Amino acid sequence: MLEAAINGSSNIFSFHECDRRIVWLGVNDKFNQLIISTEEGRFDDLREEGQSHFLYTLTSSDHYDVKFVELLSDVREDDALTLVSTIELKNENHTRFFSFLTWYGDDLVAVAHSERDNIVKIDGKTGKINIFVVREIKQLIDKLKYVEALKEMKKHRIDMNMLVDYKPDVFLEHMGDLIHSAKDPDLINLLIAALNNSCSEWCDGPVISNKVNRITDLLANEVLSLPSDRRMQMFVVALSALLKSTPQRVQEALRLVRENTNELPIEKREIYSRKWLHHVGFFVKEAELFDAALSTYDLHLTAQVAEASNRDPKEYIPLLNELRKVEPECYRKYRIDMVREDWR
Repeated sequence: MLEAAINGSSNIFSFHECDRRIVWLGVNDKFNQLIISTEEGRFDDLREEGQSHFLYTLTSSDHYDVKFVELLSDVREDDALTLVSTIELKNENHTRFFSFLTWYGDDLVAVAHSERDNIVKIDGKTGKINIFVVREIKQLIDKLKYVEALKEMKKHRIDMNMLVDYKPDVFLEHMGDLIHSAKDPDLINLLIAALNNSCSEWCDGPVISNKVNRITDLLANEVLSLPSDRRMQMFVVALSALLKSTPQRVQEALRLVRENTNELPIEKREIYSRKWLHHVGFFVKEAELFDAALSTYDLHLTAQVAEASNRDPKEYIPLLNELRKVEPECYRKYRIDMVREDWR
């Protein structure tokens, strides 16, 4: 890690090795100081001779809010971003103002401008600064680079609802772009898992009515409309979407598992069926899932569900064997309804 010293003209003129990990580098224009912060929450002023002078340590607090006040300059070169902006650092005890010099490249060193007030929170106990790249993510969303935006949100642990809530009308119109460009279904599953009917803290606009059900329905339809090979690759996204909705669409998910399994070569059916049913089991309680499987009247699928759920064979094998013997089919369905206590 490098330590920098600054002269009277506010130019960095020398670098020195430093045994502390620097997480923040800032410029205080008022006193012509170059300030660093370490992971321990210690703030030092770097002098011309390259020596650091202790200023203060952040006091214990639930969190510190960093509020954007004014952007003084914005210089971009390739994928690097350099900004000088006035920042207000505040907790319940005191308020401090700084103009911070920040960089954004492969790693974010400090915070860029955001329209929101609270753009950073600092753990008051450790002094470690958790930096959110909201501005950069919104720019990715503006460019319809949804996959890249999700990756940044995952990396920086930002609520993925922002992808939907930032410009909801645009997202609804271009949701197909997200599915068609995504290579990793787990990334879309993270978005689905994060969905809620509230507005993201980074957005101010109105929330989509019945947001979760509407988004999950559209995502499922987009996946199911894909060509066969891509649909198989992204199929767990459709399952996640159906099971995230309220109420859960368990029977529909099981029906789709059966239909898509039957499209596969015989030698692959067992592998994919187990994989998909195991995925469904993450969302649905064992007893409810077994009941939903019975409601499809497909006893082979029901056995697969029970096995994937690690259900005790003594509980379901005798029952399924008995039901298989029942003829004709309409009477078997009646018996299944009786077992399920479905009197409709």
